[in-house]
Amino acid sequence: MLEDFLRKIDQLQGELAPFRPFSAERISLIKDYYRIGLTYASNALEGNTLTESETKVVLEDGLTTIKNFKSISCSGPPTCMPNSNPSTLLWTATVGSAASC
Repeated sequence: MLEDFLRKIDQLQGELAPFRPFSAERISLIKDYYRIGLTYASNALEGNTLTESETKVVLEDGLTTIKNFKSISCSGPPTCMPNSNPSTLLWTATVGSAASC
């Protein structure tokens, strides 16, 4: 059983070898894929209702999320992302500036 598993690892490593070394662009794409995917999965386990796309926007663009907009007094309307989860509004302020609104 263990030998079969190790053989499979060697086989997959052999299939991957021709693609090495990875370009800087490919490494960046892989890091982003896991950074966003793992953040989304971790947050979803904790009950966060953001979609994976919304998580990507929060991480890459620095937008903050506001769950209950009625209880917050800010100037300017929130901007909802297309196809976003209707229970979550993505505010157009950057992270760190939202507290000043």
